[in-house]
Amino acid sequence: MKGTFGKYVDINLSNLEVKDYPIPEEWYGKHLGGTGIAARILLKELDPKIDPLSEENILVFATGPLAGLGIAGSSRFLLMSKSPKTKTLNDSFCGGRFGDILGKSGFDGIIIRGKAKDPVCVRIDNGKAQILSAQDLWGLDPLQLEEKIGKEGKNISIACIGKAGENKVMQSYLIVDNTRALGRPGYGAIMGSKRLKAVVVKGNQTKEIADMERLNKLKKEYARKLLNSPYCQRLNKFGTGGLTELNNAVGNLPTKNFQNGQYINASKISGEAIIESRVWVKRDTCPSCPIACKRVVKGVFNNQEFGPEWGGPEYETIAALGSNCLNDNLEAICLFNKKCNQYGLDTISVGVHISYLMEATEKGLLREEDQIKWGDTKAMDKLIDKIANRESIGGWVAKGIEFLTNKVGDDSFFVQSKGQEIPMHDPRVKYSMAVYYATSPKGANHMTGIHDPTPPHQELNLPYNSRDSWEERARIAGEYLHARSFTDSLILCALSSGLVDGEYYLLPLMREIVEAATGKSISVEEMLTIGERNQALLRIFAEKVGYRRIDDKLPKRFYEFQPSTGFHIDKKMLDRTIDEYYKLYGYDKYGPTEEKLKLLKIAGVNK
Repeated sequence: MKGTFGKYVDINLSNLEVKDYPIPEEWYGKHLGGTGIAARILLKELDPKIDPLSEENILVFATGPLAGLGIAGSSRFLLMSKSPKTKTLNDSFCGGRFGDILGKSGFDGIIIRGKAKDPVCVRIDNGKAQILSAQDLWGLDPLQLEEKIGKEGKNISIACIGKAGENKVMQSYLIVDNTRALGRPGYGAIMGSKRLKAVVVKGNQTKEIADMERLNKLKKEYARKLLNSPYCQRLNKFGTGGLTELNNAVGNLPTKNFQNGQYINASKISGEAIIESRVWVKRDTCPSCPIACKRVVKGVFNNQEFGPEWGGPEYETIAALGSNCLNDNLEAICLFNKKCNQYGLDTISVGVHISYLMEATEKGLLREEDQIKWGDTKAMDKLIDKIANRESIGGWVAKGIEFLTNKVGDDSFFVQSKGQEIPMHDPRVKYSMAVYYATSPKGANHMTGIHDPTPPHQELNLPYNSRDSWEERARIAGEYLHARSFTDSLILCALSSGLVDGEYYLLPLMREIVEAATGKSISVEEMLTIGERNQALLRIFAEKVGYRRIDDKLPKRFYEFQPSTGFHIDKKMLDRTIDEYYKLYGYDKYGPTEEKLKLLKIAGVNK
């Protein structure tokens, strides 16, 4: 398929072997790239029963067929592996320069196996790969590392771990160019376990394109449509933090460990507040993207500086370390964002753990020296340090949810699904999100499917979708899941690939762009089939790990009424909807039936 290099680079840290890994043309045809190709590689190469932190685990860095082509929203990449949190295949997507440069590197992705004897980094440079010593890099934070090895201009990008990853903290992630993050599944701990400090990419190669003239016209049209979208204009003005007050208005701003959905001081920590405050510096963006949704901030909190080199907080960080902890101090949130980037800590995960400990304090479950009260920003600051360094109660957090809740003695108010912390969207006011959180093998993930409500959808043949109706919920959630899964195979930014019908529905244009780049024509039906096929791969692996329908559930908190709106999840309705969802899409115990695999044209892939 055009638009690809046709191969990944396969790197073994144990025996220092580097070789090409050709991707079968059939895989490109059926999966395009991204999620699908990464999952096919791991289904073939990885034993589902291995320990995620063992030498046997494999990391796959993947691009899509549009990477490196200068298309808005296409500079992203993903990292897939067996997660130490969910114990099955999980993924994390990231923006910035890395994906764009990897798309020009001569490889469509990177496979990393084994475990180094001493700290190493991997360097990819225009079709060549090296394993280099990182003895002098171990212990450095991402900025220090970049200053040491990254002074080669803009045509280079670094994905690395900080101290949290080196210490194999379960909430650790990879930080990319200091400001972008591969968060959620705990992949920093996998990098640390492999003694892999960083992956550096450099490249300026070009892929063969089916119709470059048409592609250039279409990508300009795509950028124009984004610029004219009111949603994207708001993102440009206020960033994702602009969602804070909008979510607060409808009861979707997690507050006090999800006890409520509205925060009285939401306006103090919103995207609007950032623009109007003294911390505001400027906007930032990813290559070729006109939206410029990133914030850059500068200031001081608790006698510690946070500078523009660390970017600024997104909505998820604002809610996780703000409203969910009853923290209305914007400077504190900005510092916590900087420190999490510096340590390589996932802000959602850290925020959920801290809010759990705050509630545990309120319930009298913690010793005095371990207690942390709601909104105590100085204690939050110290606790982030303790988590990264595995000190005192921070060490409990670093070992993961099960260890922490056993120590505290009550897991009933920890909000998680399949071992992954709930992100900052409350399923009590978004019923599709309730289905995704409960059923996804990736655990709770807000980048899955659609966020309710949505108008009727002509192309996807879907009715009006309210936030709080179970009517046709299984089909609505499923079709939007498959549409999003399609864009995940292109690794197209969710903010620039609107799924909602109307002026901002850009998937028809995106399918034209894919055809111009790859030569592959994709109908609406095939688009949804590709998405469904790639979701099936994740479920196949999860079933091999041991997941079953009985594991599809939500935390107890979401069956409770939300005081601000009165909303709650009706457990019987959710279970009935999930059963309908399984029947509609051909799932059996957890994965797809043999009949479904034949319909998806991947029969035998689960052998």
